[in-house]
Amino acid sequence: MPSSHPPTVEPLRLEAAPRRAADSAGLDVADAAYAAVFAALAVWSWVGLGLAEAGRFHKAWLVVLAGPASAAAAAIAWRSLRAGARGTTSARAVASLVAVAALASWLAARPGEFLVDGGDGSVYLNIGRGLARHHALVHPEPLLDLIPPADWEAVFERERHPPRVFNLFPGGIQVYPGVNAVRPNFFHLFPVWVAIADALGGPRASYFVSPVSSVVAIVAFWLLVRALTSTLVATLASLLLSVNFAQIWFARAPTTEIMAQAFTLSGVYFAVCCYRRPETTLGVLSAAAFGLAAFVRIDVLMFVTPLVVGFLALVALERRWARPWTWCALVLALLTAHALAHALLVSTPYTERILSHLYRGRAVTMASQLLPPTVLAAAAIAHLVSRRFRRSRVAGHVTTVVFLAILAGATYRIWPEVTGGFLPMLVSPLGLGLAAAGAGLWLSEDRSPPALLVVGLLLASALVYGESVRDRSAMPMLLRRFVPVILPFSALAVGMLIDRCWRHGTIWRVAATAGWAALVAVWVSHARPLIAAAPMTGVHDELARLAAALPAEAIVVTDQTTPSHFGLSLRGTFQRDVLWVRPTAGTASALERLARRTVRPLVIARGPSGGTAGVLSGRELAGFSLSPARVETLQMTQMETTIDRLPSAIVARPSTIEFYLAIPREAAAMPVTIEIGAADLSARLDGFYDVEQMGEASARWTRAQAKVQLPQMQMAAHAALVLRLAAPRAASMPLPLVRVALDGVEIGTTPGIGPGFQLVEMRLPDWSLTRLAAGPSVLTVSVPTFVPAEHGMGGDARQLGAVVDWVRVDAR
Repeated sequence: MPSSHPPTVEPLRLEAAPRRAADSAGLDVADAAYAAVFAALAVWSWVGLGLAEAGRFHKAWLVVLAGPASAAAAAIAWRSLRAGARGTTSARAVASLVAVAALASWLAARPGEFLVDGGDGSVYLNIGRGLARHHALVHPEPLLDLIPPADWEAVFERERHPPRVFNLFPGGIQVYPGVNAVRPNFFHLFPVWVAIADALGGPRASYFVSPVSSVVAIVAFWLLVRALTSTLVATLASLLLSVNFAQIWFARAPTTEIMAQAFTLSGVYFAVCCYRRPETTLGVLSAAAFGLAAFVRIDVLMFVTPLVVGFLALVALERRWARPWTWCALVLALLTAHALAHALLVSTPYTERILSHLYRGRAVTMASQLLPPTVLAAAAIAHLVSRRFRRSRVAGHVTTVVFLAILAGATYRIWPEVTGGFLPMLVSPLGLGLAAAGAGLWLSEDRSPPALLVVGLLLASALVYGESVRDRSAMPMLLRRFVPVILPFSALAVGMLIDRCWRHGTIWRVAATAGWAALVAVWVSHARPLIAAAPMTGVHDELARLAAALPAEAIVVTDQTTPSHFGLSLRGTFQRDVLWVRPTAGTASALERLARRTVRPLVIARGPSGGTAGVLSGRELAGFSLSPARVETLQMTQMETTIDRLPSAIVARPSTIEFYLAIPREAAAMPVTIEIGAADLSARLDGFYDVEQMGEASARWTRAQAKVQLPQMQMAAHAALVLRLAAPRAASMPLPLVRVALDGVEIGTTPGIGPGFQLVEMRLPDWSLTRLAAGPSVLTVSVPTFVPAEHGMGGDARQLGAVVDWVRVDAR
């Protein structure tokens, strides 16, 4: 007669000691408390994201909808898990958890204010603050209404690859041609939390979204490792993870890596708990964690969600399916469908670009796309075969053989990353060896779905991101791909190695402790500069000062010479109207039409060009009268960036920004003097070096040819061109002659120019006066060059022509 009792659930086979298997059969207060906290966070996340998508992101709506719902969710999670808990958490476990959480808090408590030069972090911050201001992720930009769509091509940068959208700002703040609807790139749960923090705590609070996520991630990691091993191993593995350079860096940076890590670890933790003790709350929380992680990074949707589906399939194959797993599957399906809709309807340009790159083999090769599902399928088949044919000797070894084959294939595939990439730089060769040994020993004892899920995520991520050996982005952003999955699960694998060594006598315990201590020492040495200092602090106040000094009605025009995302932060954080331009042949006329149509002053913000092509110059501003407003120095302290080692120093990198007030120009009355030195944007075009102080003059050396923008001038009967020049040379060298041309037509040659400044006057022919009266012109000076270092004049290796102080056109 069949029993009326539900079937018992076998404990995880990774627990070798009967005492620990019994201890881990239930949950304690720490598990219930974290479930309650996470349930509240999940509700706030989903409600905030839904309001942002619907264009209804207001503080009142957020508090009314998310407040009571999150409190109810937390209470339900607490009661359902607390009812079955085995008792209060031991004092040792509480002390351990508090210690690792305190360490994570201390290391993350000095967040960087990456409004500029922060890569994706600058974009995320400003998307979130724009959401708080516009109340929607997709929103119109009022400034676009002042620029006819026909002028967009002349003002904004156009993507070269599909979907060929316009970039309002670098980093993916985009609009489709002719459609005034700004679509910020990326997935948007992190910016939603930036907006939540901004709405509830002010703009300063948004810098702490990543630090708080880091503490959540470390707590989830501790609980996960404890569920798999013991309190001691959980503490050792958590301390190891906490002191890794990338863990600290991204805990302070406003990017998605740590938030994705927190959600992924929470999903695995709740899945392990649900496998151990089927409970509807655990199944729902696991699905919620994985589903919300897919709103943080698109690669979670691509490479983590399929493995979670595979995990559920393995649970079903083991005949352990119960109602909690049904709820888990339903919630996961709901959130995954929502994430796909978000990708297609909200993050449309970003998703289109990712898909285009995938099919073109740019970001991730086809082999890397196919390997993760291959790993999953092979693991599922091996597991099924070994379970169905327990009495067959051959079948009993199938799982081991398949996993060894997978491991060999994976090692071959990512070998360039292992030997010459950034993973060994971050984890260290010792860490890679310990993690590989731990994962191998774990799988040799336990091939249950939770173990396969963890190792499968680690292996699949390593296969996919082994391609990052080709990534040459600036440190430390090139490490970002390893943070959500590879870094924590590598630390977990080291913990599993410690756990198994700890069971086999004193010698193995000593060896395990020594390996852990050595790895901690290596990781701390890498992170020591970061632990000791806090880069990118004080930047918010610096930018606030610059923004407040701008005229209230001004439209700020800037380009790539300013610090990265300077214009975006003026717009997103400080609500100034900003145009970031990549000049084209039509930029000059488009800017002039904008200024005359709006009757608003333009403020030109420019940094040192360094000869960079495609930046604002006198050509684009020839129709404006430029008044140098001021020169500002933006103070920043950054990590030294390299591509062959971890950053080793924190250095001050001040950035100079010149501001000009631009007003549409009328024909100038002679004399017209063009200064060549500081604040000379309206005049200087090509062929000049940086400004130098030469006695009383602020002047510039030319190259072999240099060009000066001349404004439109009133007609004169006669005029002369006057140049203040110098040409220092070695005594043995002849005095150079300077040839002068106007709009490509030569107008004369100077006498030999000596080492000291002298005035050279050239009468302008009648045709040149007509040309000057017709519109802006380009004056070109050509001079033979020399290299001072080759003539015993110091170590200067530049090709130098002549020194130009100023140019004047005077009526005669």
